[in-house]
Amino acid sequence: MTLKRISVVLAVISIFAGAAWASPITYVETTTASGSLNGTTFTNASVTVTLVGDTSNIAPGPAPFGAFLVNPGSATIKIDGLPLATFTDLVEIAGTFNQPTPGPFGSPFVLIATLDNPAGTSITGVVVEYGNPAFLGYGLGALGPISGTGGSASGPGGPHNTSAGVLLFSSDQNPQAATFTATPEPTSVLLLGTGLLGFIGLRLRLKRT
Repeated sequence: MTLKRISVVLAVISIFAGAAWASPITYVETTTASGSLNGTTFTNASVTVTLVGDTSNIAPGPAPFGAFLVNPGSATIKIDGLPLATFTDLVEIAGTFNQPTPGPFGSPFVLIATLDNPAGTSITGVVVEYGNPAFLGYGLGALGPISGTGGSASGPGGPHNTSAGVLLFSSDQNPQAATFTATPEPTSVLLLGTGLLGFIGLRLRLKRT
């Protein structure tokens, strides 16, 4: 293989390695909660919050969340018996990462929250899962499913604005079972890059024969 051909192969590898660095990721958190959506009450209903972000946006949070990692995205909530709703507030997922004192939940946690201001310096929790050692040092990448303790994070908080109306959680929420999953999406660009590299290798082999 000539030096020129080696340079071409290395260039292609670098291009697609860069594309793979930023990839869509979907965070799903399921728990049980009570409250109301657009005035319709729900009690001990299954609640699933899904947030779609991108790994290239994972970063330390702003003060006072500088010891956290955060990832913004778009999110929906599905409450059993009610229509799927999209959050119209800004939303992010936050993880305690290596924070020495994990805050109000007393242990490492992941939290999907709405932002009270665009800077993200104040947030209102939607759902949380905590207490599992897997969250210690968790960098908001692929993980799960992880089962543990969680629930609605805001208590008698909110409101959370959604396409289906205002979401409010009830006060005095007891800890509930929760499941958390983070799944990277297939990257078609990466697959294309793999195919191109294979094609380049085949062409080089054919030229040597």
